[in-house]
Amino acid sequence: MIIKMPEIIKEVLLLAIIVICIVVMLVNNRKAKPGDAKGNYLTEGMTFGMLAGVSASVVFRFDISMGICIGMLVGEAIGCLIKKKDD
Repeated sequence: MIIKMPEIIKEVLLLAIIVICIVVMLVNNRKAKPGDAKGNYLTEGMTFGMLAGVSASVVFRFDISMGICIGMLVGEAIGCLIKKKDD
């Protein structure tokens, strides 16, 4: 059995997730200095977050699009917080 949400709640939640992702990326880009080549793990975090979101949506049987969006958001936020070290 798949848990169904009312359409308006689903649309508002997806829009909120998109806005939060944009805000996180903008704040992250403002913090970075032009000469700073260290970077962070944003893309790696998004990838692992998407994997975790899809896995959670299959295990807990909720909408896969919600799992992907929420997983990418959480992974992106965690990836932005971890800075790369110089070798």
